[in-house]
Amino acid sequence: MSFVRSSPVGSSSISSSVGSAAVQRPVLVGAEAALEQLGEGVMIVAASGEISYLNSQALGYFGRDRQDLEGRIFWDCFPRLQAEQSEFYGACQRSLQEQIPLELESRSLYAGEILWIRLVPHHNGLMIYLRALSKEPWLGHQRLQYDAREALLSGIAQKVQRFAPLDEILQTAVEELWPLLRADRVLLYRIQNWKQVHLVTQSVAPDWPLDAEDERCVTWVMNSLQDWHEESYYPVADVEEDDLTATEQRLLRQLRVKAQLVMPIFLEQELWGLLVVQQCTGPRQWQPSDIDLLKKVVTQMTVALQQNELRAQVDHLNVDLDTQVQERTTQLQKALDWEAMLKRITDKVRDSLDENQILQKAVQELALVMGMGACNAALYDLERQTSTIYYEYVTTLPTSQGRVAKMSNYPEIYNQLLQAQHFQFCSITPSPVRGRVAMLACPIFDNEGVLGDLWLV
Repeated sequence: MSFVRSSPVGSSSISSSVGSAAVQRPVLVGAEAALEQLGEGVMIVAASGEISYLNSQALGYFGRDRQDLEGRIFWDCFPRLQAEQSEFYGACQRSLQEQIPLELESRSLYAGEILWIRLVPHHNGLMIYLRALSKEPWLGHQRLQYDAREALLSGIAQKVQRFAPLDEILQTAVEELWPLLRADRVLLYRIQNWKQVHLVTQSVAPDWPLDAEDERCVTWVMNSLQDWHEESYYPVADVEEDDLTATEQRLLRQLRVKAQLVMPIFLEQELWGLLVVQQCTGPRQWQPSDIDLLKKVVTQMTVALQQNELRAQVDHLNVDLDTQVQERTTQLQKALDWEAMLKRITDKVRDSLDENQILQKAVQELALVMGMGACNAALYDLERQTSTIYYEYVTTLPTSQGRVAKMSNYPEIYNQLLQAQHFQFCSITPSPVRGRVAMLACPIFDNEGVLGDLWLV
């Protein structure tokens, strides 16, 4: 069944329409008096779009004579409605197809005031009841709605400006959208890498709870990911009637959804998430004002997300800067400590020519300043091929002072030291005395050759 919006062209079609109206009029003769006394306009329109009857009050609303309207196609009489794009046309189609009464308001049918309209299916057509509404109450209602929407957007903007936490901004937006749109559910989904989905926050009517862990929610979201772009949105006025895939329809039925509006959220041209409004009590024709509000809320959310990203980057840079400053400060302090240590050793060399005092001072300073477990110095007897530890300073490790090592027992160590090469290594097998330690060995030498070695452990 379809509500045709234009009549055939030509005089024969007009006369046919008039004849049809004449046939239908006698059926109404007994009811015309009652219809005239209703106190509201009444118009009967066939499914073809042909006007078969108007009472006097309906004619008064339109400011037209009966012969100008009866027997003619409705859309020919009111071409300015642009029927296929109007809320009125959509409501007529739905009332006919579903055989249900519907109510709406219109400013297009009647130039004088706002019309309240009730559509009632009637003998393969529609009986349309019309009643003028005062402009003031309607404008007051519109003003209240406008003020509420502006308050929501202003509130979100203020939270963004005062750098409120992102979670608070998103939660507030969702909670305030729910009563404003008179929806059953408002949901915010986060999508990562087009694979991972989780419900960030939700505001739902008590009769329509939704389990955030319900796999059907995730499945539906993943199934609905299409070629989104920043200007797209996805309205579904009626799950049972709209052009949905079988999978989408099945999932939405399981979630008890009758209508929904989905708006994508992009961050730096990447899909960040979805803002979803669902109606569970019945189908819903989404109005341009609903779509416009959601777009503006998504814009505010995007600003908050961008701000949060920038704040995270700044925090990360600050942490990096603090780390670099600390590292640089530590390096400078170590350099100063080493310079002070070298000065103390140099002063000892200048103040005393005693070899024992100088070497003992050197191992002590190295162990303390560099935080070693032990530091020792050994002198070589090249004739006997031995190395004896004469000087040592320990902090955490057992003493090794006086220990004599035969060079031939450790060729991998002394071959390098005798060539005036330093090296570092770790013990593979833990020592029963020291355990597993890291060591740095440096030769002590002059122009005539190697005199001994210095160990940091």
